[in-house]
Amino acid sequence: MAFKKMKIGDFTVQVNPESISYNRSIEFDNEEPVGVNAPSPKFVSYGPEIISFQLIFDGTGVIPGSEGEGDPDDVNKQLIKFEKAVFNYSGSEHGPKPVSIQWGSLALEECFIEQYDITYTLFSPDGNPIRATVDLSFQGHTNEEKREKEANKSSPDLTHVKTVRMGDELYLMCNEVYKDPRYLLQVAENNGIINFRRLEVGKKILFPPLER
Repeated sequence: MAFKKMKIGDFTVQVNPESISYNRSIEFDNEEPVGVNAPSPKFVSYGPEIISFQLIFDGTGVIPGSEGEGDPDDVNKQLIKFEKAVFNYSGSEHGPKPVSIQWGSLALEECFIEQYDITYTLFSPDGNPIRATVDLSFQGHTNEEKREKEANKSSPDLTHVKTVRMGDELYLMCNEVYKDPRYLLQVAENNGIINFRRLEVGKKILFPPLER
């Protein structure tokens, strides 16, 4: 039975990683007016996907099917090939080129290498490295078309619900959602707000889709 090996760009690894770390983050703006003890986090954006793992590059010949089995120079050859695939500068990209990472159900598109640490762990009698471990992390990248589709989730044509925080003003909230504060009266009417100059902290306000 042949085990499916991880592919990174056009490079196929010798040994699949033992573990993979996957991280996503969310950025918040915690700025609040002076005097507020517990700031209410305000969503800003999602952080990039970060995937980290370790690869083994071996030139001892103990790994069946590896290129250049028993060749002490094989590790350096593999590392050069790997660097060419994921690390080297690409003039068309003005940086390292994006790669895909595929292994079983793991499939990440358009990743960029973020960290690349080599540790040589075994040497031949003449001092050539014959085994190395490489710690890697890649940052996910969203292409412009996909980014636009995700941005449309915040479109003024969709319904939004916001919770009033201390210092919030309705015209500013309308400007944030619709990019135009003139919808203030329409929002106030839809939410039964009589005095829009004094909003109740903690109240949820519905911002309906724009009427065109």
